[in-house]
Amino acid sequence: MKKVVFLLAALLLTLSVGAVQEPHVKFMGIPMNGVATTFEKKIIAKGLVADTDYNSQKTITAHRFYGQFMGHDATVFIYFNSKNKKVYQAKVVFEEYDSIAMGKLYLEMVEKMRDENGNSFADEGEQNGHPNYSIYLKKYPEDKRYRASRSLGHIDIFRIDNPEGAKLYTLHIDYVDKLNYELNEIVMKGGNINTKKKKKH
Repeated sequence: MKKVVFLLAALLLTLSVGAVQEPHVKFMGIPMNGVATTFEKKIIAKGLVADTDYNSQKTITAHRFYGQFMGHDATVFIYFNSKNKKVYQAKVVFEEYDSIAMGKLYLEMVEKMRDENGNSFADEGEQNGHPNYSIYLKKYPEDKRYRASRSLGHIDIFRIDNPEGAKLYTLHIDYVDKLNYELNEIVMKGGNINTKKKKKH
């Protein structure tokens, strides 16, 4: 009898451990851990407005939204896998018609991202002649140095001047969830997600 009780307890422990969900990158305070329809309902509840005409296209793998992000008008794109519909990336795009204004907006967003993600690793570089800023989010708060295998994902902040010949400046903030991004790559290459999960255990 004791042996049966022990086995049942061990089984329940195994199930409870298996039920623990992996942490994910958060966008607007919402974990990027579900399918696009569920995730998008949550960002709409936060005040974003869906571009229904654009989003009704059957061949796209990103949906477009409009609204305020950190106090500024922005366009938001939610990227998802075309097969399992899992969200793996969110992109925020700001537009300015003045280079100086765009430079100030970049510095403002970098400061806000630093404040919001202070317990993370950061790296500043250059892209297209302008500074860019990356934040690598910790999966484990106790980590003292960056390791890709122990990262939740990353946030990239960068600008693009005159995209597609337009006389404007755009600032991009990309939120990338590492786990779902990697699973997206596997699915798109015809791989099996379940196999990937088993290998991790």
